[in-house]
Amino acid sequence: MPSTKDTYALAFRRSMTFSDIYGHSTYFSVAEIYPNVQILHTINETAQSPALYELSIIIDGEARLIIVQQSCVELHKTPATPVGLTRISA
Repeated sequence: MPSTKDTYALAFRRSMTFSDIYGHSTYFSVAEIYPNVQILHTINETAQSPALYELSIIIDGEARLIIVQQSCVELHKTPATPVGLTRISA
């Protein structure tokens, strides 16, 4: 599936740690919801591999790409903000 401009709130079903090719680790907690996540690709399940998401997420002001099993996360589509309006969260 091609990427879209839709954004999602991401919640992990279990805490996970991801490592990049340089050995830096990023911890994701079940206690947090990560806003403004975009789905870059949906990878269907095969006989050898589970269904996966390729996601774009901002962590500590830095864009990251993660690949995660679909069964390990929940994605909730966030409403689009009309042009000219600013979303304010309480």
